[in-house]
Amino acid sequence: MIGFETIFSALVVVTLLLVLLSVPSALITLIHSSGQYKKYTLMRSRRGDDPTTIPKKHLVEWNAVKTDVGYITVLTQELEKLSALRPALFNSEVSAILIVILMIVPGFEKGVFILMAVLLVLCLFVLFYGYRIMKRYGEAYVVTARNMSDKGDDSNDSMYV
Repeated sequence: MIGFETIFSALVVVTLLLVLLSVPSALITLIHSSGQYKKYTLMRSRRGDDPTTIPKKHLVEWNAVKTDVGYITVLTQELEKLSALRPALFNSEVSAILIVILMIVPGFEKGVFILMAVLLVLCLFVLFYGYRIMKRYGEAYVVTARNMSDKGDDSNDSMYV
């Protein structure tokens, strides 16, 4: 017969595996994408600058983001990377729900309870940060596409506005 303790232990193991397999990869990708977004917006704001003032290692990226179509292409690539994170973010959501359920049911020792509380905070942080970054990229894409459409640029990207 399967007892309560066995089910509780199995749920704890499943929750820990979900957190360990989804949160680190999502967090690393989100940090990288956030840095990329800041770099792209900084480069885009320097569109009128002299190309000789741009560092050589950034010159290729600067040439890509200085035009509207290039900027939308870069944003699209980053959005695709972030869309690949949806399963990891879903796993984080499931982990957060399981942690809350397990914290309500008595059975944790004090140390395990603290670990689960820390993991819950980490899951919630990744979820908040992930959806915020995805929204930021989506808004930047739409704004740039609308600006292209308003200017009358004939481009394949402006047809999605």
